[in-house]
Amino acid sequence: MAETRRFKDVLKSALGAAAKPSSQIAVQVEIEELKKQAARLAQENEKLKSEIRNYSTIINMSPYPIWQRDKDLKLKFYNLAYSMAVEEEGESVETPELDQKMKAMAKQAVESGKPAHDRRHIVVGGERRLYDITELPLTQEHMSVGFAHDMTEVEILKEDLQRHVSAQTDLLESSASAMAIYGSDM
Repeated sequence: MAETRRFKDVLKSALGAAAKPSSQIAVQVEIEELKKQAARLAQENEKLKSEIRNYSTIINMSPYPIWQRDKDLKLKFYNLAYSMAVEEEGESVETPELDQKMKAMAKQAVESGKPAHDRRHIVVGGERRLYDITELPLTQEHMSVGFAHDMTEVEILKEDLQRHVSAQTDLLESSASAMAIYGSDM
């Protein structure tokens, strides 16, 4: 009631003798509607903030480096895995790239409107690692999103398999004894 009385006093002083009860009621009803709308918007704002925090947590929990570039291809957002991969320390002026050729790859993706993929070796934490890198253009938002998947274990397994096959081949070729190799159809 105190707000209503204050409003009536303000309205009377602003309008003087022309202030009528019907105009006061109309303005008061409009103010009440604006208060309700402001409360709804505040509630919606809190819900959106909560969703953003949840999505940020999910992206930061990912073990894969993920990043977003603006229309000038500058890094705008990246997750914790990216930060650890580039070994970022403190508040630097410009975030370092995971690889020197990634910006050109992003430019190619944005200009063509198609995703750009590449595999390259990158030194992370003092170790040479193989990454499958993808840049995705988001043309309507005038930005791109990228991610990198560590393929080092796959590369190591392929090399181990190749060594095993090579060792078997060497054994078979160097053996003086007669051998027969049967397939599953025999």
